[in-house]
Amino acid sequence: EADIGDAPGNMTGSRKSFSGQFFVDYIIHEEPTAHVYMQRANGSASESFEGPTGLPADAEQHYAAILAREVRDDWHGPLPWRDYVRRDGAPPIRIGGMDVNEIFGGIPALKHLAKVVSSSATSMVETNINTMREQVNDGFILTESAAASAAAYFIPPSQAFAALDKLRAVQRSTNCSSDFIWNLPSEFRFVHVDDAAVLQPVEPGFWMAADYIALVDFAENEQSWKKAFKRVQDVWVNDFGAKPHLGKLWGFDATRDGTVEPFSHQAACRIYSEAVKAQFNSYRRQQDPEDLFFSGLGVTMLGPCV
Repeated sequence: EADIGDAPGNMTGSRKSFSGQFFVDYIIHEEPTAHVYMQRANGSASESFEGPTGLPADAEQHYAAILAREVRDDWHGPLPWRDYVRRDGAPPIRIGGMDVNEIFGGIPALKHLAKVVSSSATSMVETNINTMREQVNDGFILTESAAASAAAYFIPPSQAFAALDKLRAVQRSTNCSSDFIWNLPSEFRFVHVDDAAVLQPVEPGFWMAADYIALVDFAENEQSWKKAFKRVQDVWVNDFGAKPHLGKLWGFDATRDGTVEPFSHQAACRIYSEAVKAQFNSYRRQQDPEDLFFSGLGVTMLGPCV
């Protein structure tokens, strides 16, 4: 589906899908396993597609059942799914009534089941697609999810294969680690970025947006997974010109005491050029002269690097 003219092999495609997500498991086998979730609608739909199309006849009943499903948490007790997701997003996956993250975090020996977990996550994508397509067919596939941490970067398509190949090598190198084992598939997609805003972390053009994701409950401690995330980040940024996706984790760096944390000052202050900062700050001061909305990480991202 992607049309990647400047990538190795000069790959061409139709770009008719209105979205497409690639899931790749590097952990289980020497050869990666990949799944693609491609969505087409209206004029982009293929006449040769043999699966269900349109809205299922009983979609309204399925929506009602999803919205009314009871979800329990340790704070509020039982809640309908519709209320839970508005507050906290997708509810956790539970096994035997227990949050799957609590199971993995509470039994250290389970971290060596990383391959099983990664394989299950890959299979779950296909299962969810088939289930939700039969029930409502609206393109959404998640109604519950384990709590995972994700870092994401925009990478030039010409560097896509090399960057993912390096990710594969790094992830497989931890398979016997006692500190942290990668345990979920990575994801990527290709996006066209328009020149639509002053504050854009990447230039307009064609990019690969790639994520590396993990259940951090598998880590020996918090620093173990943060250092693992930084290891991939440093290679992607320094060797392949990757730029951070600001809605995910990024900017991992060592603090003065040696611990690694995300959203470092030195990374944040370099997201935008000095010219872009000046342009936006001039507009911001006109609209918000008392700095009522000027807070949080935005202060660092729009400030000087010192």
